[in-house]
Amino acid sequence: MSKVLVVDDEYLLRNAIKEYLMLNGNEVVTASDGEEGLELYKNDNNGLIVLTDVDMPRIDGFELLSRIREINPNARIYVMSGNDENGKIIEYGASGFIKKPFELKELERLINYKE
Repeated sequence: MSKVLVVDDEYLLRNAIKEYLMLNGNEVVTASDGEEGLELYKNDNNGLIVLTDVDMPRIDGFELLSRIREINPNARIYVMSGNDENGKIIEYGASGFIKKPFELKELERLINYKE
């Protein structure tokens, strides 16, 4: 079982990811933007895996990624985006990239991947 923080401003997608991951035995917390996600991460990041969107209000996914890396350089952070920004996302230090739209089972594979 993994502990996952899902950060996405799209309510339906955020909720679908949460429900799917919980049904597969994961503990999930959610945030509707990068600022809320950062606060949740600061409060409890022990073993937390982050799934974040890029385009969000207040703090976008790139800024969230940078700020989490400052807290924990070894954090597992996966970025979800409808744009093909894989190169830029990896430059920012993401652990991986998943292009929207995607099948939920692809997320489970990422979550269960052991480095």
